[in-house]
Amino acid sequence: MDPEEFITFIKSFFALAVLPVAGTLPKAIERVAFCSGAGLSLLPAASRAGAQVLITGDVTYHGALDVSQGGGCVAIVEHYSSGCFFGGGRGGGVGR
Repeated sequence: MDPEEFITFIKSFFALAVLPVAGTLPKAIERVAFCSGAGLSLLPAASRAGAQVLITGDVTYHGALDVSQGGGCVAIVEHYSSGCFFGGGRGGGVGR
């Protein structure tokens, strides 16, 4: 999936007007990790597992800065939106 398609899909899935991204999205996104709430501490494990992007709900300013400078990539879907994923509010999960 290219970055534009990824952004469109994630914005639609989480009902977001804007998708903040810390770091640079890869040219081809094949594997992502997801953590509801504030999941930035899981970025190293997600990277080791092969995730190119971590999708999470909450990232501090300095956390985003660290990701941007460290070569990672985090898509920030808002804290509330990330929790709705598990409550059945998003139609049963991601199908792709």
